[in-house]
Amino acid sequence: MKVTQSLITASGLIKNGGVIAYPTEGIWGIGGLNTSEIQQKIYLAKKRDDSKKFILLFKSSDQLFEHFPEAEKYKETINSFKNSFTTILLPLEKGKTAIRIPNYKRLVEFLDLIDKPLISTSANISGNEVCKTTEEIENIFKDKIEHFPEAEKYKETINSFKNSFTTILLPLEKGKTAIRIPNYKRLVEFLDLIDKPLISTSANISGNEVCKTIEEIENIFKDKIEGILDMPLGGEKNPSRIYDLELDEYIR
Repeated sequence: MKVTQSLITASGLIKNGGVIAYPTEGIWGIGGLNTSEIQQKIYLAKKRDDSKKFILLFKSSDQLFEHFPEAEKYKETINSFKNSFTTILLPLEKGKTAIRIPNYKRLVEFLDLIDKPLISTSANISGNEVCKTTEEIENIFKDKIEHFPEAEKYKETINSFKNSFTTILLPLEKGKTAIRIPNYKRLVEFLDLIDKPLISTSANISGNEVCKTIEEIENIFKDKIEGILDMPLGGEKNPSRIYDLELDEYIR
């Protein structure tokens, strides 16, 4: 999880499809762009009933009226709440929508950089106390919010490799990272149960041949690893191909 004090970096994470935690006037919040994918990610992170709605944060009343023209008739009332810590239930054609125009300068600057409405909710597991520090947020939400949102711009290419035995070199801000989305059903089921990214490498002593049987793994790695998942290999005879997204070509 990336922790930053830079509004530019944080807003970039949001604009690239990430979910992050941020301070509001009174509590820590969690939010992202108003898309169904981001909403689902937040529901899962908070273990929240998806019937519960989010607040929409706007940088200004002008942005609000541009987004919801029908709110213009409430303009005077809405503007009267601009400098207060007040959430407004806005009666729209599709139903009531919770909106807020923050009065916290840093949050307004953050929203200005994003330049789109932000869905927002409290930084907590549903029903629990709201996190009070970045340390609490890291402990509770590690691997559940912002992961590699900058990979979103390669989404189409990454998805095209989902059913192939291909390792992708992903160019990230911190350097190239090797990732793979397996196509072996049993391994996918295993990862689904873990529900977190798994670091992986070949089962061998560096420079030696890769183990071919459970017996070899037991002999070489006894007392060095905690367990072995006994299931058949996926059937691939060669190492995965490697595709460099930055170079836009296979390098192996």
